[in-house]
Parts: sequence; C-alpha cells; structure tokens
Amino acid sequence: MDELIKITEQQGKQAVSARELHEFLGSKRKFADWIKERIEKCGLIENEDYVSLHKSVKRENGGTIRIEYALSVDAAKELSMVEGNEKGKQARRYFIESEKKYRTLQKTGGFEIPQTLSSALLLAANQAKELESQKKCIEDLSITTQLQDKELKKATPKVEYYDKAMASDSTYTTNSIAKDLGMSAMFLNKKLNELKIQYKQGNLWVLYSAYQNKGLTKLIPHYFTKGNGEPGNNPAMKWTEKGREFILGLYQSGKLC
Repeated sequence: MDELIKITEQQGKQAVSARELHEFLGSKRKFADWIKERIEKCGLIENEDYVSLHKSVKRENGGTIRIEYALSVDAAKELSMVEGNEKGKQARRYFIESEKKYRTLQKTGGFEIPQTLSSALLLAANQAKELESQKKCIEDLSITTQLQDKELKKATPKVEYYDKAMASDSTYTTNSIAKDLGMSAMFLNKKLNELKIQYKQGNLWVLYSAYQNKGLTKLIPHYFTKGNGEPGNNPAMKWTEKGREFILGLYQSGKLC
C-alpha cells in the first residue's frame, strides 16, 4: 500500500500530522483556522484525540514558534470524513487499511512476510542496513546512556506519577467507552453535552455541577514542556468504573441514540 500520509508510532500509539493531512486534503483554508474549527466541530479532546506541540521555525527575518498537532488515527479518519470531498474519502480508506496492516503486524510480532522473491531480497537488504545501523548505535551507546540517565533522573517523579494514573484499571477514556458502544467519541461527547451532563471548558470536557463529586470522573495530569522551556500540565478527564456504568445505563435506556 502506497504511503499517502505518513503515520508515525510513539510508545505503541500511531499518530498523524494534522498539517500533512491538511495539505493532502487540498484545503484552501489557512491551516491554523482549519484545525481549530475541525477540533471544535468534531469535539476532539486534547491528549486523547490529539496533542499540540510547539515547534521552533527559522525564518529569514528571525525565528518563530509554530503549533503542530499530532492526531490519533481515529481523529484523522473523522477529519477526513467531514472534509466532504474525494480526497477525504481517499484518506479515510487509507487510514482504515493502515490500521488493518498495523494490527496484522502486531499479531506477527512486527514481521511482514514477503510474498515474492523480489520482496524477500528487498527485505534482506533492508535488514542488512538495519544491522549496520544498530552496530553504529551500540558504539555510541556508552556516551548517550550517560546523558539519558541524567535526564531520566530529572523526569522520573513526573513519569512515575503519570504512568500510575494512566495504568489504573478504574479509569476509561471517552473514546474507549464509545468504541464499546459502537459509536464515535465525537458522537458520545455530543450526546452527553445535549443531556447537560458535560460541557466544554477550553479544550477540556467537564461535568455540570449536578454530576460533580459523584465519583464519575477523574482528572489525569499530562505533563509537557512549553515553547519557552517552562513545564506545563494539560489534564484530561477520564471516566471511573462508576462513570462507565453510568454511561452504559444511559445507553441501555435509549438516551444516547
């Protein structure tokens, strides 16, 4: 399958550059306006459906900070679908096929079985190049390890706290609950908003006062570094087991149809 739009992988999760998607879709709108409107229209949640990154860009008259957006594959499919043109349909089909291939590779341990002799020879050549690259990495490892250990000691308290929160069996993302119900996170967020259960506060969904302090949700911290080098935190709302049962009850009563 030809690569229409680059899909990267970080910590076991796939991501798509919103800027590259915008370019592929052929939108005539300015990227910053396009992505903000699409995030609002599709009800995308920061740190769940996308992550915003501050990137330093050099220009002839000096440097500037540009905001980039890394989308989940599900979010990229939704943005492609709402574009409403042939390019959008093509991108959505591409992401669906990419997900199928990704799941297949996970089942086979990341090994793609070559189907032809030429594919096998190409695979062998690529593996040889990879071995050479690994040798080079090993030679430099003694130096880089010292630097990494120093940075790791600084980051360990925040990383441990974040990992414990995210690994908790008692919290669920809206996206995971929506998938269990056979719907999109955008649709579920919209319905919960219409039922006056949650509302948008900036980029964060929060509960109306009638549903607060009932143990339905938790705020999970997400640490990052701002463009000026200062630390920042963008919390994300997660549903507890009690919150998940609450949403399932709404679905069974027909209120989420």
